[in-house]
Amino acid sequence: MIILRLFTSKVFCQCCWQARSKTDGARTKAAQEAFRELQSARQEALQRKKAEKKKLMEEAEAKLSAEALRKKEEKERARQMKKSGPKVKMLRS
Repeated sequence: MIILRLFTSKVFCQCCWQARSKTDGARTKAAQEAFRELQSARQEALQRKKAEKKKLMEEAEAKLSAEALRKKEEKERARQMKKSGPKVKMLRS
């Protein structure tokens, strides 16, 4: 049996160290997987937030353009009504 002394003051025999290193590896792998899942969830949340913001901006832009179009049509209608009205000549008296 080989005794291992690591950076700590603890002493492990080789069989215990191998078992420990296997569990450490599994623990590390699980932690990495959890980290990846968390990162992926954060990324998805960020993408959803960006999509929602883009949708709101498009809706606001569409609303503004619809409002501008309505005002332009209203002006055009007023101009046409003014043109089609009876012409009155101003006489100097």
